[in-house]
Amino acid sequence: MLEALNEQVDMLYEAGVFRLSEIFIDFMYFIDPKDRAVKERRTEIQHVMRLEKELHRMFRDSEMFPLVMYEAERYFNNRFIPLVPPPEPEEEMPADILYELQEMDIEYLAGITRVKKKYPLLYRQFKEKWEQLYDAHSQDLSREVRRQFRI
Repeated sequence: MLEALNEQVDMLYEAGVFRLSEIFIDFMYFIDPKDRAVKERRTEIQHVMRLEKELHRMFRDSEMFPLVMYEAERYFNNRFIPLVPPPEPEEEMPADILYELQEMDIEYLAGITRVKKKYPLLYRQFKEKWEQLYDAHSQDLSREVRRQFRI
């Protein structure tokens, strides 16, 4: 029985349906709470659920810079749901607006700083990527501005 449930958990997890995979893994844990593999998988799924919850909370944050939200979604999907890539920003907004947003380095830095402070799980999970994005958008800025948004 646990083997069939495990297959279901794997299928749901790979499809990015983390809430249902959590329900199934919790059921497996209820059946056999001492199974080490079930405990480890349950911990992993719970971690992904917390990340997903934080990502959804970020999308409701009216102060978050839109392209930082896009990057967070892209990082999450590439890591946990590679079969379903997020839409490209070019598909969702006019080119002239996108270009202007991409040139807003200070807003990018403020957004990355906000991720670190308000969404620590997402920041820690993708720390290297956030640091690379920070470096890319802080190159042409003065030391004073970079100091203001230090991560």
